[in-house]
Amino acid sequence: MDYESVNSVLSQFAKFGFRKTSMDDIARAAGLSRQSVYNRFGSKEGAFKWALSAFLQHILEAATSALSDNKASPKEALLAAYQHWIGDHVEMIISTDHGMELMEQAIQSSQEATTDAEDTFYSAVASFLIKHEMISPPNIAIAADVTFALSAASKGLMMKTRTPQEFADAMRRVVDAVLR
Repeated sequence: MDYESVNSVLSQFAKFGFRKTSMDDIARAAGLSRQSVYNRFGSKEGAFKWALSAFLQHILEAATSALSDNKASPKEALLAAYQHWIGDHVEMIISTDHGMELMEQAIQSSQEATTDAEDTFYSAVASFLIKHEMISPPNIAIAADVTFALSAASKGLMMKTRTPQEFADAMRRVVDAVLR
């Protein structure tokens, strides 16, 4: 299934919560029949785990791809990466009844996976900071600390901002302050 279907399925869980999201809701969001959802995922929990995993994989790919954008300045590439990682999703997280619950499940799912998407993203950011000499001196310990600060700030902004644009504007302020 494509990313729009994944996002649509997760939106149902964010709106109604795991318990109240029905297989009919999932099927409708995925553009499948209810039986197809059962055949493909086995259960509501299976569909939920699949959607979380596909979502995390998609945002990880988008965020790390932004770090590889040679057309953007390093600062713009870094901001784009955080926008894909968190900013694009603040409305779903904040404006739905179960968005925070969904985010907690996504983090837990990532940590239980073979490859932790969050750790992979943090490593990519730290390497990016060193490669583009955005920190001084350019070493892994400082890069890890700066990445931690940027990521902690981005999570705080997820709670404070209401739209992707508000997140982008606030994250720009954070990056400007941290990477002087």
